[in-house]
This record gives sequence, C-alpha cells and structure tokens, in this order.
Amino acid sequence: MLKKILKTFMVVIMLSGLTACVSESRQLFPDVTFTHLPSIQMAVSDITIEQRYKSPMTAEYADHRIPLSPQTVMTRWPGDRISQTGGEARAKFIIMDASVKEYGLDIDGNFTAYFTDEQALRYEATAEAMFQISSNDGNTHGKVRARVKRSVTVPENASLNERDKILFDLTAALTREFDVQMEQEIRKYLGAWLP
Repeated sequence: MLKKILKTFMVVIMLSGLTACVSESRQLFPDVTFTHLPSIQMAVSDITIEQRYKSPMTAEYADHRIPLSPQTVMTRWPGDRISQTGGEARAKFIIMDASVKEYGLDIDGNFTAYFTDEQALRYEATAEAMFQISSNDGNTHGKVRARVKRSVTVPENASLNERDKILFDLTAALTREFDVQMEQEIRKYLGAWLP
C-alpha cells in the first residue's frame, strides 16, 4: 500500500514538473505585409522571385528559429508593393541576404551583476535584395539594390515569449526600413518603367 502511494506521489511530482516546463506556450504574431502601402506601378509583364539566400541552419544563424524570418516577409514584398501595368519588360526580385545571426555576449559574474539584468544575446539581422528589369531576350536594362542591417540585444532573464517578441519586432523594423530603401532606389534609378 505504501509502495502504491509513493508511486502515485512520484507520478504527481513528475507531471507537475512537466506542466511547469510547458506552461509558457509560444505566442502567435501577426503577419507583416506591405498591402497597406500604395502600390508602385511598373511597366512590367511579370515579376519572378529568386531566393539566393539559403539559411545555413547552424547554431550561429537564428533566422530558421525565430517567429518570423526576414526571408518570409521579403518574399511578400514584390506582390504587395509592385503593381504590374504590362509591357515588354520583365522584373526579377532577388533575395541576396535575409539572415539573423546570434551572438552570445559575455556576462559579468561579479557581485553587482546579481542586481542587474545583463544582456546575454545579440541578434544581427540583414535584409538585402536586388530588383532588376530585363527584356524578353534576357538582357538586363536596369537594377537596384537595397541593403539594411539592424541589431538588438536580449537580456539574460528574458522568457521565450519575451525573446520571440523582441525578434518579431526586429524583423518588422528591418523589413519596414528595407521597403523604404527599395522604393527610393526604384524611384531614383528605374524611372523609365514608372508612369
């Protein structure tokens, strides 16, 4: 009888430990799109997307582990921002870099460190893409490039949800800045295909 009670007690302790481990469920985040912005009208017949960036999927790179990767948002950019008005030209949107790198930071182990929340991780995100205009025969007639970098640090005591929110905000800010830069480049250098 005592053995049965002890067994039941151990099962309850183990289950409560497991519940504590999974009690923080990951939060959901909205999509980041550009559909709320006015479209850029371009005299092109179609737009293709080329993914040159492939995440290395190593510990140093976090873009495959975060709630919303720059690559996911950048892939939406041409469809959300460019309105094709037709013509002989073709456009290609080439994603060159959409990485998020993770760096561990040195944490001070002295007495005063116990009273502060030190920054434990640094994330550096990059969004880089090329937008080029070609004729049907494949000759390139114009191209622009936008490259944006942003970084953020995460405190050592951040929960999984807090870290996810910081990284979601990083991607959102990075891709907003990318959008502004890419539109400026298109308007400055690809005016021949604009109305």
